[in-house]
Amino acid sequence: MKATLSLVAILFVTVSAAQDLTWPDPVANHVIPTQSTPVTHGPVLGNVTSSSIRVWLRASSEIEFDVLIQPQRPPFEKAIVKKATTHADEDITGYAEVAA
Repeated sequence: MKATLSLVAILFVTVSAAQDLTWPDPVANHVIPTQSTPVTHGPVLGNVTSSSIRVWLRASSEIEFDVLIQPQRPPFEKAIVKKATTHADEDITGYAEVAA
């Protein structure tokens, strides 16, 4: 019997550098201000199998990050959380392995 990975939900937000900040934005600039996250690349999904996936990212400094896994849509109160860390000796990258 094969296990399948139903859904991987990742919550990261990036803001475009070309954004016109003179026009009021009711969501992005009030929820997550420009450059409020150290994530510079990703998340990137890879090493995909029928029962697992790897979630990779790069940051501007060493950080801990969470990957939330839930087979349904948000809210994420009962999500499974995989924690991971970026490491300076690995070009400030890190990944989490998620398996069903």
